[in-house]
Parts: sequence; structure tokens; C-alpha cells
Amino acid sequence: QKCATIVMVTNLLEAKKLKCHQYWPGEDTNEGETEKYGYFLVTLTDVKTRNFFVTRTFNFNNSTTLPSIIRQLHYTAWPDFGVPKNPHELLLFRRRVIAANPPHSGPIVV
Repeated sequence: QKCATIVMVTNLLEAKKLKCHQYWPGEDTNEGETEKYGYFLVTLTDVKTRNFFVTRTFNFNNSTTLPSIIRQLHYTAWPDFGVPKNPHELLLFRRRVIAANPPHSGPIVV
């Protein structure tokens, strides 16, 4: 599908309960390290942490396709129950998502 952008709006843990499985190399993984997921090799190449979201950049590769760069934008301020308190932050995040998605790429995965 040529997806280049993944948006995540839940945290891995909420009140000590697992809400989402981590599907990328861990935060303790050094930038440039590669982990294997089935047939796929995922390399964490960049992490930028901001007040209410994290941007992670990955090189995604398998033996049958060309390597691709995938960016994950993780909104960390969405509460487990309810809606974000600050709509300005959410609108800013939305603008960042749109700006991060390259032209002519596939759909954004949420």
C-alpha cells in the first residue's frame, strides 16, 4: 500500500494495564539497531520526543521489496477514557501528521 505514516493514539500502558503491544524496536534500542519481526527487518533510525507526542522513524526492509522509510507519530496525551483536554494540541498533532506524510505515499494508518 506504500504506507509511509503510522498514527498511534494510545499508550502502551494505561493504569498498569497493557493497551497496545509494542510493534517496533524498543525505546531502550539504540538508534541504528535492527530487530527482526517475522520476515521483516525494522531499524529505528530516529526518535524525537515532544510534550504530547513522539515521532519515530524506521527503515523497514524484507528480502522481496525495496527498503522503505516509515514514520510513526505517537500522540501520548490521549487519556484512556475520554478525550484530550487541549484541542489545540490535537490540532497541532494533526498538522504534524499531514506534514510528515510524503506526497504520493499510500494511506495513513491509524
